[in-house]
Amino acid sequence: MDAQCPVVLDEDLHAAMREIKSYVDITEDDLRRLYEIALAHARERLTAPVLVERVMQADVLSVGPGDDIHTAARLMAEHHVCALPVVDGEGRLVGLVSSTDILAASVGA
Repeated sequence: MDAQCPVVLDEDLHAAMREIKSYVDITEDDLRRLYEIALAHARERLTAPVLVERVMQADVLSVGPGDDIHTAARLMAEHHVCALPVVDGEGRLVGLVSSTDILAASVGA
C-alpha cells in the first residue's frame, strides 16, 4: 500500500456494509467489493470539508462586561486559552477579550 492510501476505519466498513444488500456468505469478490466501497468512504471522509460545528466547544467559558481583567487573566491561565467571549446577563455575546487586550491594559497602552 502506498502512503497516499487512506486508512479504512470501522465507520467506513459500516457505511460500505449498508450499501451491500445481502450478507449470507461473503466471497473473495464480495470482500474485495466491500473493501473498495469502504475505501471510497474513507477517501470521501478524508477529503470532505470539516465544519466548525465538528470542532467547536459548545460549553464555553466566558466573562461578563463587569468582570475585572484579573478574573479574565486567571481564567485564561487556568484553562489554557488566550481569549474569552464576553457575554451579557442573558448570555448574548457582546465582545471578546484576549490575553493581548489584558496585557495592553496592564501596561497602560
